[in-house]
Amino acid sequence: MSCHYICLDGIDGAGKTTHCKLLALNLSRIGIKTKVINFLGLLPSFDVRNEESKVCINRIYFMLTVNNTVLVLFIAALYAIFVKLLLIILKVIALTQGVDVIILDRGPLYLLYKLAHSIFSQQVFIRYLKHILKLTPKLNTIILLIPMSLVTKRLHQKWDLKKDKNYFNLLLKYYIIVAKLHRLDTVVSVKGVNSVQEVILNKV
Repeated sequence: MSCHYICLDGIDGAGKTTHCKLLALNLSRIGIKTKVINFLGLLPSFDVRNEESKVCINRIYFMLTVNNTVLVLFIAALYAIFVKLLLIILKVIALTQGVDVIILDRGPLYLLYKLAHSIFSQQVFIRYLKHILKLTPKLNTIILLIPMSLVTKRLHQKWDLKKDKNYFNLLLKYYIIVAKLHRLDTVVSVKGVNSVQEVILNKV
C-alpha cells in the first residue's frame, strides 16, 4: 500500500485543526481512509522556552559559532534528516493502521522556524532562513494564511495569548517566504469554513 500525506500548516489561528478534521471527513466520504495527526504530538517535549532547552541550544550555538555558513548548513542538514525520519514514521503508521492518507495538523516547517529562530537573532533570521530553505526538501504542504488583524481574534490557546505581536508578524512573514521559495499552495482563510475547505479540497 502506498501512503500519501498532506500537511496543513500556517500561522496560529488560521484554522489548521478545523480544516484537518474537515478534510479527513470529506475524504472519508469518498472512500479514502484517513488519519489526522497533530505534528507537535509526535515530537518529544522540547520547548525552546524552557531553561533546559535554552541551555541545549546555546551549547549548539557555541559549538558552531565559526561562522553563519556553518550554522545554515547545520540547520539544513538537521532538518533534512528529521524530514526523512518523519516520512518513515508516517509510512509505518499508515501500514499498521490501514490508512490511505495521513493529514498532518501543522508540520516540520514549524519546527524549522523554531530551531532557526532560536539560533539566529531576529535581525538576521529571515536573511539566513532563505539560504536554509534552498537546501531543505520540499514537503506536500498547504499553507493557511490570515491577515494579522485576525490573528489575535482567533487565538484559542492560553500560551498564544501571551505572545507579542512581533512573534506573529515574523511567523507570518516566515510562512509567506516558505510558500514562495518552495512553491507551496497557499489558502487565505478569511471566508466561510466551507468555502475555504472547498479550496483546500481542490488543491489536494
